[in-house]
Amino acid sequence: MSVRIKVCGLRRREDVEACVDLGVDMLGFNCWSGSPRYVSAETLNDVLPANAEGAEVVLVFVRAEPDLVKHVVGSMHARAARVWVQLHGDEDPARYADVGASIIQVARLDADHPDLPSIAAPRLLLDVRTITFGGTGTRIDERLVERLRPSLPTEWMLAGGLNASNVKDATVRMQPWGVDVASGVETAPGVKDHEKLKAFVAAVRDAQPN
Repeated sequence: MSVRIKVCGLRRREDVEACVDLGVDMLGFNCWSGSPRYVSAETLNDVLPANAEGAEVVLVFVRAEPDLVKHVVGSMHARAARVWVQLHGDEDPARYADVGASIIQVARLDADHPDLPSIAAPRLLLDVRTITFGGTGTRIDERLVERLRPSLPTEWMLAGGLNASNVKDATVRMQPWGVDVASGVETAPGVKDHEKLKAFVAAVRDAQPN
């Protein structure tokens, strides 16, 4: 089965279109105002082209109130195959059951926080625990992932410092259901490098058996 690819931190229409053309599975938008990759609900509708309907849209929130999340989800008029909400601030997924989207739960790991939370969502994303909630290019400790492997759900995603030069090895070694990239395909926060995007997608595809 193909490894799914999520490109996060999208802010520009041309970058979204490049992802769609490359067959990226999940288009990630940061809806947390504290992020340099922040997009408002209005901007989100502007940058999503009509041909994005084959991809899933992931809206990333950090400790937002469920009512706000529901408002942003409900304000979307652009088409997408499915809308997901990614909870990136250690939230309880149960509080977001009625926001109108499926949930991606995030486990932020480091040596001081090596254990999984109680899994209460259909998808889980493993990322590095940092003070800035992702997008830093910091690699996840593979030893933590290997230790947790028996407890991971089927649809688990790997994030943290991935780029075209290391994603093939990480995919082969850790066997994630999906991979997530932001800074690894950028020239600046929220500005995607289309050559890096192409190289990243090619590396993930090259990691998969024929």
